[in-house]
Amino acid sequence: MPKSFVFFEVQFFSQKTDFLIPIQKELLENEGEQISSLKLQTKQFINKFNKYICHHDLKVKRFGKVYGKTFNHFFEPKDFNLFLNKEDALCIIQTNIDTATDFVNQLNESKEFSLSKVDINFEGMYPLINEVAGAWIADLKRTHLKKAGFFGPNVHKSEDFKAAAEEGNVSAIQMRYLGSDNQEHYVAISKKGAISLYDQLSSVEEEITLALEIYTTLVKPHIIV
Repeated sequence: MPKSFVFFEVQFFSQKTDFLIPIQKELLENEGEQISSLKLQTKQFINKFNKYICHHDLKVKRFGKVYGKTFNHFFEPKDFNLFLNKEDALCIIQTNIDTATDFVNQLNESKEFSLSKVDINFEGMYPLINEVAGAWIADLKRTHLKKAGFFGPNVHKSEDFKAAAEEGNVSAIQMRYLGSDNQEHYVAISKKGAISLYDQLSSVEEEITLALEIYTTLVKPHIIV
């Protein structure tokens, strides 16, 4: 399974080292609380990043029935790490993009945080990539096809890909990235700022270092302002 790191730009971040957001949710009857929390675990964990441990109850919209009662959503508990570099105004959340985005939305609603997601211009990135091995295109206007995947060496140069990219929006790309360690890594970058690592690395420190390198060299110069 790939490991995902979602990047957010930081406008301001609460000074509290232990933060809890209980938000009451109701559906016909009280079905419990959606809870989001973060707690500072390690200062200067790596590269000026402080490490926080986080919890978030992700709201999953799905109809069902339990104990004779129907429901149209439930909460899926998620635990993950957050890395904050206040000096560079950068936050990295180590989880999938849906969980990270929903968690950040809850933080922002508390008014003690302000984080914003990034939006990437892939086209400017292509010349810097060793090999584009795959891409997903969303928002296609076709009757029975709204999303399509294209795979193969330097797939972004194919005529089929170019035609689909003009019609829809490139939502993610997969690539072979040659790192500063002189090793080739298979990674994916989503338009919403998630970097997914497919290779098995020996520690979270190595994973953060690689994800941060990819963000600095490829993503940051091509963020749409």
